[in-house]
Amino acid sequence: MDKAGYQAKKYGLSHVIFDPGQVQAQAERLALVGELRRAIDSGELRLYLQPKVEFATRQVCGAEALIRWQHPRHGLLLPGDFISLAEQTGLIRPLTEWVINATLELLQAWLAQGCAVPIAVNLSARNLRDETLLSKIRLWQAARGIPVGWLELEVTESSVMDDPDFALSLLHELRNDGIPLYMDDFGTGYGQRGQTRFSAM
Repeated sequence: MDKAGYQAKKYGLSHVIFDPGQVQAQAERLALVGELRRAIDSGELRLYLQPKVEFATRQVCGAEALIRWQHPRHGLLLPGDFISLAEQTGLIRPLTEWVINATLELLQAWLAQGCAVPIAVNLSARNLRDETLLSKIRLWQAARGIPVGWLELEVTESSVMDDPDFALSLLHELRNDGIPLYMDDFGTGYGQRGQTRFSAM
């Protein structure tokens, strides 16, 4: 009753129906935030790869990095189960940094074996507002001896439009550093998936 009254007053409503299930869902969501925070540092995250195939030759020409969470109780969780949560709580930054580092470690091993292909990592709207991102990528690549070009970055049209001025500034810097950039869902209304090489004019 108290919770319903508080919500009604907060949103200027005459009444709100109390839903115990909503309280339970919020509690589970808060618990998942804490678990995700620990998962980033405790080895529960997994890097999966989706191959990119060249139509003309039907040869694998690259891959896209995908993240999974091997949750101790819920099993293997897909991005849809936790990425939006990471976005809303600020955990998307360390989560993306984990993916980039895991990708660079894999590239380092592949290059040593002479069998590497470029791997693309997706960036979110929050990542595009991170002023430290480029300097970190430079440092991580140099530390592992990864030549420029093997790590690729993908952004969505919607993430760029979230803050176009700052996003384009960062994308210019990344491109000038020689990092291949691709835009997902370009011109598709964010529905069907499409991709184009980023070119900053």
